[in-house]
Amino acid sequence: KKIPGWSPEQTLLGTSFCPDEISNEKGDLPQLLYDVFGKVFPFSGLAGVPFTGRTGFKAFASHVPKGGTVLIVYGPHVSISPTGEVGKFKRPGQDHLTSACGACIGALKIIESGDINQPSPGTEAYEEDFQMNYIIQEIRKRFEKIHMHPQGKQVGLVYQAFDVAEKLIRAIINVDIVDGSPIVLLGGVQINMPDPLPDFYLPLCFRRFTQENKQGENWMAWLDGVNMFSD
Repeated sequence: KKIPGWSPEQTLLGTSFCPDEISNEKGDLPQLLYDVFGKVFPFSGLAGVPFTGRTGFKAFASHVPKGGTVLIVYGPHVSISPTGEVGKFKRPGQDHLTSACGACIGALKIIESGDINQPSPGTEAYEEDFQMNYIIQEIRKRFEKIHMHPQGKQVGLVYQAFDVAEKLIRAIINVDIVDGSPIVLLGGVQINMPDPLPDFYLPLCFRRFTQENKQGENWMAWLDGVNMFSD
């Protein structure tokens, strides 16, 4: 399917992906998006959470082409080991598995350990590792949902990590400051597969926001196709 009147040339791209190198390799979605659009405004920090916040979005909004479209693609990532273990990855040059997303899995481990000595928001210790402390804070709120997932806590963690990113991206976008342009959000989960398999992206949200529809129009049906852009 193709979306009429929407072209890469008239689209300002923003992304919010985890900085982990296994999610930013050749052929991964961040690189494919860059190849199409030629430039990108990164919003993200750990776990694909858009930590640039409202200030970052305001700066981004001032770059929108006249009559153009804002597209923000975002979400956390999760890895799968060669034996199918969710949350583990065999990195090149290493002889052991490591966690991915390490921030999310690390946050969950801290909560499960019962460690109550975490710094409080507003303290110097919290600010010195703000991104990780924010993730711990948000994962803690979703602890029960994570453990209740029918496919296990690592799968539950992935979906709740997406919810963390989704919550903040919805909070920072503002259709009133993009000069009448629509804002399109494409959110999902990057899935890092073991070699020689390619990585994947699981879309979980595709919505178009305008001044007339600030709740957003569900565009998920458009993803049942190959090319979103008209010729």
